[in-house]
Amino acid sequence: MGIMGFAEIMDSGIEILRKYLKTIIFYNIGMGIIAFISLFIFIFLSFMLLIPGTMYGNSGGIYVLLFIIVVGVLSIILSLNAGIMKISGQYYGEKPAYAYDAIRVAVKKLPLILGLVTLVALVFIPMAAAAITVFKELSISINTGLAEPMGAGNILQLLSILALVILFALITISYLTLFSFSLQAIALENLGPIAAIKRSYHLLKGGYIRLVGYNLLIFGSVYAINLSFEGFLGLIISILFMILRFLNVQQEYLLFFSSIYAQLQWPITILSWLIITPISSIILTVLYYNQRFVKEGYDISLKLREIKEKLKG
Repeated sequence: MGIMGFAEIMDSGIEILRKYLKTIIFYNIGMGIIAFISLFIFIFLSFMLLIPGTMYGNSGGIYVLLFIIVVGVLSIILSLNAGIMKISGQYYGEKPAYAYDAIRVAVKKLPLILGLVTLVALVFIPMAAAAITVFKELSISINTGLAEPMGAGNILQLLSILALVILFALITISYLTLFSFSLQAIALENLGPIAAIKRSYHLLKGGYIRLVGYNLLIFGSVYAINLSFEGFLGLIISILFMILRFLNVQQEYLLFFSSIYAQLQWPITILSWLIITPISSIILTVLYYNQRFVKEGYDISLKLREIKEKLKG
């Protein structure tokens, strides 16, 4: 156990998933039910409050309520990751965590996660508002120009919007990277929102650009895994259709594909939620420990602890 490269970080993440797969599945089922009920109640109550605001035309209050809804939903979703991080921490000498322990951590840390998401969102709002304003202005300009034949100016404006979308996505990822390890600091080190943000910044310092790239690769890899399952499902359906045609069973391809795909989509979605989606949280936790190895020599502490336990044994 020591400082790892990105390939080793990915391998460790898969190893943790394999080692604690049963705990992760039971946790996802239990916490998923709790999160679904919580989301339903929260969104229902929020929309009950939103209706009077709409009737009386209080637009400012509506925006505030929408902000609260978005922050609340994101906090509940991120609390699922906190439990996964707690389970993953066992691999690095943390206390054993079974599904019940991880659920308890996720529920207990929800107020702190809510505070963290609120702080992150408040700082992000001005940038998002500026981006929306620019997009609106460019869109109005393009819609006005489309009344006439497409010219070089319109093409340039379309390219400008595309460049701004890419730039905004990169800025968003770069901004969120600043808080990459805040959730781990809350779940594993019992820190508050502000202390967790400072902790994340400390671990990122000196390797920020590299970690932005790591984040892109991690989420890109998980997305690619999900996409490969979708592609595999499409391939299976196509082969089945060819077999039926060979047996002179007449079927319209699009109708056949859509009906079979709809039936098989749920098992794929459940598989993704139970096994594939947690991979990103696991790998980010491995990355968090790797940064502690780099910045604090935490791997040496783990090795010393292991030696002491062997001597006692």
